Amino acid sequence: MADDTLKKLGSVRAKDEGRDAVHIAVLTLQAKENFTVPPIGNLWVNAEGDLSYSSLMAVGIIDPFLQRGLLVEKGDWYYVYLKPGSITGLRHVWDHAAFPETTPVVLTPHGEMIEAAKDRVRGFCEHADMSLDYFGFIELFQTGESGHFSWDGEGSIYAGDEEISADVPLSIVRDVELIIGRELGVQGDLYFRCAC
Repeated sequence: MADDTLKKLGSVRAKDEGRDAVHIAVLTLQAKENFTVPPIGNLWVNAEGDLSYSSLMAVGIIDPFLQRGLLVEKGDWYYVYLKPGSITGLRHVWDHAAFPETTPVVLTPHGEMIEAAKDRVRGFCEHADMSLDYFGFIELFQTGESGHFSWDGEGSIYAGDEEISADVPLSIVRDVELIIGRELGVQGDLYFRCAC
């Protein structure tokens, strides 16, 4: 029973208990400084990657199969064998309090990103005090003009004789870029100007 054996690792056995196999949780850590694998004994490591000859604050030992006397240089990666019984789950992926699982990256399909951008731009156009609708607003950035509106390619949108109090937030400009499929070269919010 591998689970029982795993719990007994690190202790002396009273009798021959035969053969077994166990899973030991490992992770790779990057060396914070140069170190040499000691000729005898083990180097212990804490969750921050600090090395010690003491197991007191350690989460595990550096790979005990590394060649004795081997120089591990700063930046090299090496295995750490976590202390038996310290993990809280094992599925060929393990859980440990000192190393919370990272949240997986969930990619949004491109089509969904564009639809979400369109929704945000439509919402902006509906709530901004201007005569441009969604399609006219997109046309403004595609061609530089839409009706009596024009864009200077930089920070100003000229609105003919309309006085518009809203500005175009950079986040909306980024949505427009996604919709039209090209960068506009804008680095900040856009401002409406009266061309009166």
